[in-house]
Amino acid sequence: MGDELRHRPGLADHLGCLATKSKQAGGPGKVVIVAHSMGGLAAREAASLKVSGTHQSVSGLISRIITIATPNTGSWSDGLFHDLRAGSADVVDGIRPSDVAWLFQGICGAIGITNQIVNGATKRSRVCGILDGATSQAGSAMVPGSSQLAALPAPPSGVPLDEVAGQMTVTARLFGLGPYVLFPSGVLGDLLVKPDSALVYGSAPGDAAFTEPCTMSVHDVFEGQGWNGCTHGGLLYKKEVSTQVVSWVTTSAMQPDTNQAAAPCTSHALAAAAHTHAEQTGSFPGQSQLMSIYCQGQYAVGTFEPLGGGQGALIAWIEFNGAWQEVFQGSDGSEAGGDGIPGAIQMSMFQALFARSSLTTPVPF
Repeated sequence: MGDELRHRPGLADHLGCLATKSKQAGGPGKVVIVAHSMGGLAAREAASLKVSGTHQSVSGLISRIITIATPNTGSWSDGLFHDLRAGSADVVDGIRPSDVAWLFQGICGAIGITNQIVNGATKRSRVCGILDGATSQAGSAMVPGSSQLAALPAPPSGVPLDEVAGQMTVTARLFGLGPYVLFPSGVLGDLLVKPDSALVYGSAPGDAAFTEPCTMSVHDVFEGQGWNGCTHGGLLYKKEVSTQVVSWVTTSAMQPDTNQAAAPCTSHALAAAAHTHAEQTGSFPGQSQLMSIYCQGQYAVGTFEPLGGGQGALIAWIEFNGAWQEVFQGSDGSEAGGDGIPGAIQMSMFQALFARSSLTTPVPF
């Protein structure tokens, strides 16, 4: 089914490597996968394997899977062109597949519309190339109901799965009039994959689904070569899709591991976290001392000053998966917030901190 699945052992081992790096850096030791198209199928296959030379299941190293336009149950366009060549005359969603196929084939064959002259040679539109591929070996595997799709393992249970789909409405002008709706929403999906295929798994508790709609002219679809709007490739560049994916990744990154015991909030634990942060950022490790702290659940705030005295500043931490992490330094508490601790909570904690006495013995970091 393509290079993605032929390389699945390599992908499984790479995920294992990333999870190890995360753990070594003080993170949760898990990976968030963001996959486009067949990458989502490759992720499903890799998640069913074990890391080479170990008994470690790859699915146990994944905190979330996010798929964009993945043909989980196949590609409608591959099925359409496959059925056309097989002589199918069935009507799908009120549209006869042969009518759609012949229209796109006619456009792809039109001189000057989809072909470009590059260095004296004719370059075929990527959209037309994609449609040509419907009868290739990979295209045949993407036909809904194919044996190859049936052989793929389902996404791992217990791992949150978020899915993105595109939903195109295609219009056209005729003799300067219009635009007229040529293909209404629900017929083409993202040109290759429909939402019922891209969103088929995201229904369990903790899962989420997002559909990006758009209206495009036939000219825009072919001019963008399938990499604009909410087409199959264009979804990767849509701001709305990127915002949603970043939101899911952030949510996963801040989700604590419920199996991990909370770290105690002590001056030495917080000073160690501040020292680690100073080393990572190159901000003079070993030259400051912690003067006071205040803890509230998974949050902590404090004050520090240079060794030997001088201008002090504020500092804040968050406890995540059994370890404290510094998230803020500043001279003014009004700068707090947006760093993993809600601003209002952080401000109230600083106020409580100022009402407390300093540490009996400052702790250097």
